[in-house]
Amino acid sequence: MKSTIKNFAPFTIVFFAVALLLAMMASGDLWAQTPWADPLFPPLQPKAESEELKEDGALGPAFANLEALSVPNEKKALDKFSKSASDFEKMFDPLLREARQSLVTIRSTGASRSRRAQKRQIALGTIVSSEGWVLTKASELKGQLFCETASGELVEAQIFGLDPEYDLALLKITDQNSERTWQPAKWAGPVAAITGDWLATPLDHKEDSHLGVVSVDSRVIPPSKPFIGIFMDDAQPTGVEIRGVQPKSPASQSGLKVEDVIVKLDDAVVKDIEQLREQLEQCDAGDVVTLTVMRSNQERRVKLTLANRDKVSFENMRSNQQNRMGTRLSGRRKNFPLAFQHDTALQANECGGPVVNLDGDVVGVNVARAGRVASLAIPAHRVLEIIEQLGSGTYSPEIVNAKRIRQVDQEIGETKKFADQLQARIEKLMESQKDSQQVLPGYQAAVDEMVAELNQLRKKIDTQKANLDESRREVVRIKRLIRELERERQRLETGVR
Repeated sequence: MKSTIKNFAPFTIVFFAVALLLAMMASGDLWAQTPWADPLFPPLQPKAESEELKEDGALGPAFANLEALSVPNEKKALDKFSKSASDFEKMFDPLLREARQSLVTIRSTGASRSRRAQKRQIALGTIVSSEGWVLTKASELKGQLFCETASGELVEAQIFGLDPEYDLALLKITDQNSERTWQPAKWAGPVAAITGDWLATPLDHKEDSHLGVVSVDSRVIPPSKPFIGIFMDDAQPTGVEIRGVQPKSPASQSGLKVEDVIVKLDDAVVKDIEQLREQLEQCDAGDVVTLTVMRSNQERRVKLTLANRDKVSFENMRSNQQNRMGTRLSGRRKNFPLAFQHDTALQANECGGPVVNLDGDVVGVNVARAGRVASLAIPAHRVLEIIEQLGSGTYSPEIVNAKRIRQVDQEIGETKKFADQLQARIEKLMESQKDSQQVLPGYQAAVDEMVAELNQLRKKIDTQKANLDESRREVVRIKRLIRELERERQRLETGVR
């Protein structure tokens, strides 16, 4: 029966071939040559004389009778046999029964410490040991963690080990019941998933699941290139001149400006664009670097965090929008040493759980939603190696993040030192302010006295101005009187009026 399913699978991939087949069936040309009795849709149940297929009942109930999926036209047939169609997904339920028992839903209260805070789903997890060890996607974990089990119970969990290369975390369920055992995943063999294989991903402990097909074999997933967010040109005589700064980029957020000249990246001298690019290739997105720049003939040091080019660069914004299609991509979706790609339509918070083949075996752990029709999974054989490493106790968060912890401690020390300097400056200013406040009353009295004198002087000036204006008007009247007297004298001398 298993071989029959695998032979049937490729036909369901090519939906247009199915539509053509149904069209031929509807026309009667094909049915005349077939032994099936159903005129609408041929059941895939094997004939009675096929004893070999009849005896194998492992997957038989799910695939033996498809008469319920019979449809009257091609469009409905395509809808029925779409990977996202509920009827088609239910055909895979028998494969997922065991895998659902080894599935947990990872929930978190986020930053809230309240016991009443809502515990929302942040990822899925795969039980890998009967003692309560759970493997999940590391970069999605935040806040206080809980695992929802197949029984519906919500139990607390803690991070025991981290693998930054594969973005996986090993959790330990902190269950008070020491006698309880958990059902671990049943792993497939070393070469468990190849291009064309059908896969199923359980999403809960009841019936929800997603189907997909392996689209690319296991391979190295390269990292994203680090990104500063500048347009640049070679400076003279040396360095790299910033010609433009992209908004919302690391360069913009750190305060870099047009016409700044980059002369160093950390402790390495930057002579030209090519050398700057070579030095950036040695870094990863998320690294904190220090740029030494010349601005107005003054040297400045600017610290910034390199961004992921896929997230913020102009050339990738459109493809990112198309890939999201209204949902969130995984924050970490690149830079995996080994992963295979399949076209299951997962959400970002549906990563970390098992992905199952047609034998019901777990062939990998989903680790990223990388695109609209692209999800990544770590193959089973590599997952088993990772579990053994993380279970050794030498990959605890404190050990794995030791280098970054030291850097943060150094940054904390530098920040505290700067804060102390600011505090000393504040105290000096406060002392100066205190002295000023002590002499302020004397200055205020002097000012008040000067204001009073000023007001008196203004009044005096106003009075003098009024007198001046009156004097000017009097002069005008006198001049007019003189002119009249002169005209009168002239009339008297001449006798002419």
